[in-house]
Amino acid sequence: MLDIKFIRENPDLVKQGIRNKNMDVDIDLLLKYDEEKRELLGEVERLKQVRNESSKQIGLLKRDGKPCGHIMEEMKEISDQIAELDDKVRDKTNQIDGLLIWIPNIAHESVPVGKDSTSNVVVREWGSKPAYNFETKSHIDLGEKLDILDFARATKLSGS
Repeated sequence: MLDIKFIRENPDLVKQGIRNKNMDVDIDLLLKYDEEKRELLGEVERLKQVRNESSKQIGLLKRDGKPCGHIMEEMKEISDQIAELDDKVRDKTNQIDGLLIWIPNIAHESVPVGKDSTSNVVVREWGSKPAYNFETKSHIDLGEKLDILDFARATKLSGS
């Protein structure tokens, strides 16, 4: 999965990578969700700072024996706002993750662009393909012949 920061810094590169792989992911929508999430996080942090300052004031007022009920009510309202914003941040995170999962990795520029795997190009091969003087068999045929695989019984056992 690509990092959201990388996508934020290189949206055109990511869009081109998506087009090269014949996919359709809305990067602009992803970036919009990311911006909204960052704004929400900023607001949450600001409210937490206000809450912390209020806590300090309450401590000072209680120490001096002064009433602090009005500040405690404000803190409760702020805590409710923080909880509400945290839910919104969680929703935005889920929306972002839902889009991020579909964004493919960026292919190297040497990789040919094509519609499917038939466009692939063999860059290099290692070794030579072995040549046998007999007909090769699949592992399924060998397993049945050696009586170590029993597909009929496995099908019956699994109920398929």
